Amino acid sequence: MLEAPAMTQQGRAERRWPRVAGALLLIAAAIIHFADLGGVGIRYLFVGFVLSGIGTAVGAALLLYRAPRTGWFIGGGTAGLTALGLVLSKTVGLPQLESEVGKWTKPPEGLVSAVLEAVALLLAAWALTDGFGLRPAAAEIRALAPGAAGRQPGGPDQRSSGRP
Repeated sequence: MLEAPAMTQQGRAERRWPRVAGALLLIAAAIIHFADLGGVGIRYLFVGFVLSGIGTAVGAALLLYRAPRTGWFIGGGTAGLTALGLVLSKTVGLPQLESEVGKWTKPPEGLVSAVLEAVALLLAAWALTDGFGLRPAAAEIRALAPGAAGRQPGGPDQRSSGRP
């Protein structure tokens, strides 16, 4: 955990303290979403909670492993979309949730989750706006799963090398 990132840049996204703080925020948000699944009776909301929990957990894992920029993008993006969903449900309302408009503290874990996700989103934005951006994320993905991000660096593939 927290080994040197897969790419060579050492920008804000690769710093240890923001990675740990971001991972803790995302893990706490994931726990809240998975814990709330039992009380969700609306299908699209249930799916949203599952996807939010998975996205924040994956983002946290990538932050703690060797792909911080990918982790910031996935975790921060998921946190931002989830916080947006809460804001929409409390302001204009969502289908089958019209009664939730204006009830910002009901349930209280929704507000806690939104605060955690807003801070994680701000931290991700700070980390990813250091000049390197998302370009190194492809290198991270290649290092984690060779072949997943297209052609491997280092020359032609095996078929054109003349070997059987």
